[in-house]
Amino acid sequence: MGTTKLHKLCYQPGVVMYVDDDNICRDMEVSPEVSVLHIGEQKKPSKTNPPLLFSLDKRKNYVFSGIKELVIEEGTCGVFVANTMFPNVKRVTSHNRQYLSSDRMLITIRDDTKRMLLHVFDLESTAQIDLRWISQIGTKAFTGCKSVRLVNCDCVECCHDDAFADSAFAEAAYNHGLKIAGGIVFDVDETAEEIVFPDDKKIFAIQEGLKFYKAKRVVLKDVGLIPILSHYHLPETLVIDDPNFRNLDKLSPIELNVSIKRIETTDRVKHFSSYDGILYNKTQIELLLCPKGRSGETVIPEGVRTIKQQAFRRSHIVSVKMPDSLRTIEDQAFEYCKQLKHVDFGHGLKRIGSSFYSNVFAHSGLEEVVVPQQVTEIGYAAFYDCSLKKVTLNEGLVAIGEDAFAINELEEITIPESVSSIGESALRRIPKVYTKRYIDGLASAITEPKVFAENSYCVELNIAEHEFIVPAHVISIETVETMILKALDGEEDKGNTLYACSISISERHDTAVSAYKKTQDQKTKEYLKRSGKGIAFRLLREGKAKDLIGFIQLDVLSKKALSELLEKAADKPDVSAYIVQMMQNKKRTKLEL
Repeated sequence: MGTTKLHKLCYQPGVVMYVDDDNICRDMEVSPEVSVLHIGEQKKPSKTNPPLLFSLDKRKNYVFSGIKELVIEEGTCGVFVANTMFPNVKRVTSHNRQYLSSDRMLITIRDDTKRMLLHVFDLESTAQIDLRWISQIGTKAFTGCKSVRLVNCDCVECCHDDAFADSAFAEAAYNHGLKIAGGIVFDVDETAEEIVFPDDKKIFAIQEGLKFYKAKRVVLKDVGLIPILSHYHLPETLVIDDPNFRNLDKLSPIELNVSIKRIETTDRVKHFSSYDGILYNKTQIELLLCPKGRSGETVIPEGVRTIKQQAFRRSHIVSVKMPDSLRTIEDQAFEYCKQLKHVDFGHGLKRIGSSFYSNVFAHSGLEEVVVPQQVTEIGYAAFYDCSLKKVTLNEGLVAIGEDAFAINELEEITIPESVSSIGESALRRIPKVYTKRYIDGLASAITEPKVFAENSYCVELNIAEHEFIVPAHVISIETVETMILKALDGEEDKGNTLYACSISISERHDTAVSAYKKTQDQKTKEYLKRSGKGIAFRLLREGKAKDLIGFIQLDVLSKKALSELLEKAADKPDVSAYIVQMMQNKKRTKLEL
C-alpha cells in the first residue's frame, strides 16, 4: 500500500496541520511559543471548506506540552486525541455545538443532552475533578491523571472500559474486592472469592467490562444497586445484606440474569429468608423467587403453602418436587421453564392454577404430566403451549380452565367422568378426545376460535363409544352441541354430518373425508361425490399427494373427474398410477355388471 499524501493547512501562526484528502488531520507541527491551539477554521464549514476531523495517530506518542488551551472552532467535526498529547492544557474553549467549554476537560454532547467526558488534561494537577452534569465517561478518560479526587458524580450513568486505566486512581488498593472513585466502581479483584458492594448511595455507576463472575459470591448492602448490576455477568451466588429490603420488586431487574444460581440472605434482612438458594418470606410459608440460572432438581421444603407469581419463571430447573403442605401456585409460576421435564405435585395441592391464577406451566418444557387424585381444578392456560406428549387425569378432577392443555403435542386425552366444567379451547389442537359423557362446554373446548381458521384440522371425539368427527373451526358452537346431544339421545343420527358446521370449505371437505373413513356413512359419501372434483383438485394444487391418493381410493370420484384429474396430474407419476388403477377398476366393475 502506498503512503497517503498529506496537504499542509495553516489556520494560525506557528501551527502547521497535515491533512489527507478526506480533510482528516493526521500530523501537526507546533512552534514552542504557541500556547493556544485552534482546531478547525473559525467560520462555518461549507462545500468549499469542509469540516476538519482532528485525529492524530495515538500510536506516535505526540506530546505538545506547551499548549495551555484548546479552542474548538466551528470548522471541525470531531476531536480525537489522547490525554497525554496535551498534558498541560488547563482550559478547553468551544465555539462548536458538539463540545462544551470547560476547565481541563474535553466534554462532548451526545444525543443533544448527554454530556460525555472524553479526556482530563493538566495531568500533574492534584486538584479535584468535578463531574457535575456529566452522564458518560469515555475510555481512558483519566489516563495519566495524578488527581484522585472525583466529585459530583451523581449524574454518571455509563462508564466505558478502561476509563481509569494508567491513572493514579488505578493505584488504589482493593476494598472488599472493589476499587471505587467518587461513587464509580472501576475495577474488581478477579482473585477475590467475595465482592461486597456498599450502600447504593455511594455507588452511581459501574465501569463496563468488569468480570464480577470470577468471584464465588457478591454481597449487596443495598438492593438499590440491582438495576445497575443486572447488566453484568455476576457470580453464581447473590447475597442480600440489606436491612431495609422489604419490596420484592427491587429484585425484578435480575429475573433474566442467568448467571445467578443462588440467592442468600443474611440475618440483617428482616422480611425475607433463603433456603437452598431460593428466596422465601421470613416464615418460609411463601416461595418468592428462584434464580433464573438455577438448574437440576428442586425440592421445595415442607411448610411452604404458596408458590408466588412468576417464582420460577424462565428458570432452568429440570424437575421440581412439591411438598404436601402446598396449597396454591400463582400466575406464571413456572412459565417459560423450557428445561422443566418432571413435576411431583405432592399430596396436598388441590388446584393447579385456578380461575384467579393462570399460565402456571405455560410455555414450559413438560412432556408428561400426571395430575394427582386430590387435584380438583386445573386453571386457565395452566399447560398452554408446552411440549406435552402424555397427560393422565384422575377421577376427582372437577374443572378444567380455558386453554388449559391447548397447543401441545398430545395425540389424545381422556377426560375423567368427574369433570363437570371445561373451558373454551381447553383441549384445542388435540386430535383425539375421549370422555364417558357429554360435558357442558365440551364442543367449545375441543375447537378453537375462528381467528385461527388457517390451521385447518378436525377432532375425533369419542363419547361413550359414540364417535364424532368435529371440524376445528365452526360457525356455531350451539349447533354442534345440539347435533352431538341428539345423536347421543338417538333422536337423529347427525353426528356424522358435523362437517357441515365448519366455517371453511376446505376444512368441511377434510372433515367429511375423515368422517367417511371412520363411519362409511352413506350420507357423507354422497356429499363427497358431489364435492369430489373440487376436493381432488385442491389437494393436487396444495401438493398433498398422500392425501390425494387416499381420497382417490375412497372411490367417490366419477370417471369423468378421474380423467380430468389424470390430465392435471401428468407430472406426478405416483398419483397418476392410482388414478389409472381406479379408472380400470371402474371399467372392470361396469363390465361385470
